[in-house]
This record gives sequence, structure tokens and C-alpha cells, in this order.
Amino acid sequence: MLKIKKINKKNILIILIISLSLFYCSKKNYQLMEPEHFVKTLEKELSINYYFSDSLPTENYLRAVKVLEPNIENLSSLNAKDYFIELLRQQNKKDYDVAENFYRKALYELLKPLKGRNIYIVPSTIQLLKDPNNSAGVGIVLYEEDIGKFFILDVIEGSPAHLAEIKPSQYLQMVDNKPINEYFLEDVVSRIKGKPKTKIELTIQGNHYSLYRSTYQFVPIRKTAWNINNKNILYFQIRFAMNGVAEQLKQLLLENLNPDVVVLDIRYLSQGNLEEILKIADLFIPKKTLIKLHKKNQESEVFSSTDNVYFTGKLFVLHQYKATPFTYALARLLENAPNVKILGPTDEIDVFIGKEVTLQEDINYGAFYFTNGYVEFLEPSDLSKWIPMENFISTYPPGSKPNLDDPYHKKIVELLK
Repeated sequence: MLKIKKINKKNILIILIISLSLFYCSKKNYQLMEPEHFVKTLEKELSINYYFSDSLPTENYLRAVKVLEPNIENLSSLNAKDYFIELLRQQNKKDYDVAENFYRKALYELLKPLKGRNIYIVPSTIQLLKDPNNSAGVGIVLYEEDIGKFFILDVIEGSPAHLAEIKPSQYLQMVDNKPINEYFLEDVVSRIKGKPKTKIELTIQGNHYSLYRSTYQFVPIRKTAWNINNKNILYFQIRFAMNGVAEQLKQLLLENLNPDVVVLDIRYLSQGNLEEILKIADLFIPKKTLIKLHKKNQESEVFSSTDNVYFTGKLFVLHQYKATPFTYALARLLENAPNVKILGPTDEIDVFIGKEVTLQEDINYGAFYFTNGYVEFLEPSDLSKWIPMENFISTYPPGSKPNLDDPYHKKIVELLK
């Protein structure tokens, strides 16, 4: 199971994850923090880690309480925080699962007006995610459109989902017959993961599937070759951008000398880190300053490409927004390559950096996730290199010739005539 983060299309925002540092409590001991202490801890950690402000506006408490309890009377920005704490306290008296779900929802509403992705990851989710016994999955790659709304971006070959003929471009609705409409991506991933050979029930767009979790091999780069009008096209579909993938791509470029065209399809990019994204871009870009990284309470860092370029011919980059944040970030960097055309949405969007803050005082109290900084692109965008395209997810992997049902492939054929 792979994790991806959401793009807030309404505000045209994007979250770029640099690291994931959730912990695992070997004692399997977790609970919800006492409400007043929890809110104090939230405000303290937000002041330390949230990039754009040192405090939480009182208007946020007012808004959150109105959403959670719209019939509360005598509510103002002066007493909304006390009301918010009291709502948490009332829930703490109920069943644990009910209380935990309320904490999740309450923090979502409280932090929603802040820039980027800022959420509370509940203790049970942390426990499940970091349990070393939960090493198996089903092979679906999810995109979080909004809280409770999860689009299947990709299905891994050889996985239980692939063998059950589950297709991408559908929505996951239930896990083990339980609705997920108030879950975050981390919650869903933690519940799909589990011990090998254990059973899991999934509901996908009204269809029910009984699967058995397993481990399976994931290929980060799919490669194929096309011949269009006597032009040799080398096609790479990059689905993973963690350590070592840039080196693998470099070797594939060296093994296939002098293609007329290289296609980088990053529409399915489902996991990665900023360092590897920069290394991939560096394979195609002459020496140039690329980005400045701004982080809370740290000096800004500038990143540049090197002199080494492994392909300078015609380059097509295929990206979309219904994928991970890495698609836009990598496409935006590759705009600096010579002879490049970028197929995909043309809106400029902000790239944010996230940080997780675990809450542990001998007990697992969950974790906060805050927007900790942002990426500044140092070269202005050149829209002449961008070709507008609507999002499209193919049911099939790239074959030995273009799939003319795929509008991106169809456009490439047109451009090469």
C-alpha cells in the first residue's frame, strides 16, 4: 500500500512531503489526551512548526464550533475556545472509537483555514501504521481528494488487487464494511495494511471484494519503446521517486543510446522525496539554480542542477493534478530542460513542505501534521512549454505502441507528425 497526499483543488495548493516520522509504541498503549492539555499542546507545537503563523486565530475556534455544534448559543470568538475544549471533553466520556473520530473531525475543522495540509492523526492510526507486523497490503495506490474521498490512482502488478481485477479510476468507499467518509489517508492506509495472509473486505464504487493481504514487488519505473514516423521514442512511466530511482533512470538512459524522443510519464507518481525529485530533474537540466527551500526557523537553502546532462533531445513530460504533489514539482523543474514540452494542467500552484510531530508522554497520543515551509521556484514559468491537458488515468500500463484512448498519447502522436 502506497501513500500519497492530497491537492486542495479549491485553493490550488499542493503538499510536498519530505519525511515521514511516525513512531511505533511497542507497548500497544495509546489514548486520547485530556482536552485542555491537548489544545495547549496543539497551540504550542503549531507555534513551533507551522510556517505561516506563530498562533492559532481565535476565529478558527469559532468556525470549528459552529460546524461541530451549529445550535450552540451565545458563541463568540472570546469563548469559542472554551466551547471547543468542552466539546472534546464531552466526547471523551463516550466510546473510544467515537471519541477518537470526533477528535479527528474537530481538528480538521479547526485547522482547515490554515494554508496547506494541517491535521491530527489519531493514536490508533499511528499504532497500526508503525506496527512491524503489518507488513502486507493489497496493492492499490490512493489519492486523497478530500477527507473521506479516496481515488484509486494505480494498481500494482501481481498484488491481490490486481489479481482480483480491481481497476484504477474508481473510488474506495469502505474498508472491512466500515465507511471511511471521515478518514484521512493515513487512517485508510493503516487499516488496509496488516499481517500477510489476513483477510480484508473492500467496497469500491458499490462492488465488494474479499482479498488476502500479501507482499509483492513494486516496479518504480516501467519502460517501453515506440516507433512513430521512424522516430525512436523511449517511454518511462515513473511511479516512485525514493532513493535510488534517479540512478536507475540514468542507467536506463545510458543503455538506450540516442533516442529521438524521451517521454517521462509522471501521472502515476505515488511516493517520493524532494531530494530524489531534484536528482531526476538533474539528469535533463544543464547547470542552473532551481529552487529555494524555506522552512520554519531555518535558513533558506538553494538547490542547483549539475553540469552532467544525460539527454538533451526532445523531451515530453506527462503530468496531472490527480496524483501526488511530486508530479507538479517535477514537471515544474523539468521546464528548465532544453527541448521540453509539458503535457498537463497549466495552473501554477504553491508547493508546501509538511512535518509530522508525534505526541508521546509514555503513551501514544497521536501526531500533528503541519505545513512547515514551502518551495520557491527560482526560474519564472514559461507557458509556451506547457500544453493544456485534462486529467486522465489509463486502466492499462504503457504498451509497445501509443494507446490512442489516452489523450496524452494521442497528443504526442500529433506533435510528432
